[in-house]
Amino acid sequence: MIGVSNMDNTLIIGATGLVGSALMRMLSFENVVGAGKDNPSDIQMDLSDVQGTWDTLKRINPKTIYIPAAVSNVDYCETESHAHVVNLTGIETVLRWAGLRAKVIFFSSAYVFSGKKLPGRYNLWDIPHPIQQYGVQKLLMEARTLQTNPNNLVDRYRDWE
Repeated sequence: MIGVSNMDNTLIIGATGLVGSALMRMLSFENVVGAGKDNPSDIQMDLSDVQGTWDTLKRINPKTIYIPAAVSNVDYCETESHAHVVNLTGIETVLRWAGLRAKVIFFSSAYVFSGKKLPGRYNLWDIPHPIQQYGVQKLLMEARTLQTNPNNLVDRYRDWE
């Protein structure tokens, strides 16, 4: 199954992170392939490697792609270009590959807001106003995800405690 093109594959990029590992457990009954930079079990995928990411997607040929993967250290995102490459260029590569051939579920963050409200108090009608690069990157990829395919989804989850 792993590494073989199968139109029923579901791919989780960032499968070893907090959200990705929960998704792997929840979707274990599906034909799920986990991918990540430090993934010892399924597929190695480094979103900062555009060609490698494209080739891996082409090889797996998933029908559904979950993207909880991100460089999520807010301070690191302020100064390091690597965060920009993963959080923007890497995700954009996945979205370009997916186009209309695969549904993408992108995991965003409450960091798209300023934080002036108490945690968990934001709703669908609040206007995003990120104050850090991480939030800006997430907001940009939310928009791109929804523009790329009308079937794509964004899950703007509250930060896990």
